[in-house]
Amino acid sequence: MSGSLENKTVVIVGAGPGFGRTLALRAAQQGATVVVAARTASRLDGIVDEVRTAGGTAIAAAVDATEPDSVRALRETVAQHTDAVHGLVYSAFAVPSMKPLAQTDHDQISRGIDLSVLGALRTTQEFTPLLEAGAAAGAGEA
Repeated sequence: MSGSLENKTVVIVGAGPGFGRTLALRAAQQGATVVVAARTASRLDGIVDEVRTAGGTAIAAAVDATEPDSVRALRETVAQHTDAVHGLVYSAFAVPSMKPLAQTDHDQISRGIDLSVLGALRTTQEFTPLLEAGAAAGAGEA
């Protein structure tokens, strides 16, 4: 496994059996170390096993993107393995209510916004120093 992401780290938050799995496998095929993170640890184990079976490097980490302490713990876990992140993918989301608007629960909407929008903001803010380090390292390669 070698390619354009050799010696790079890619973090995928909200990694699931579809998009997150595919992205993790493709990034690993290009040489990246992939960190897959989600609330469901069993879902991550399968992705990590697939990446490793294919010869890649993967790390699983639990995260609840609605909890600042959990996002911070994820960043700390990643920082134990690397001092730079070269890609951050946020694909955690809540399935919106399919009820008519008049019957939609406001708490459900709030939880969805917290995960889908504020979670992305929270994660990006937490990872900004590692992403800046990754960008600076990449600039030195040009």
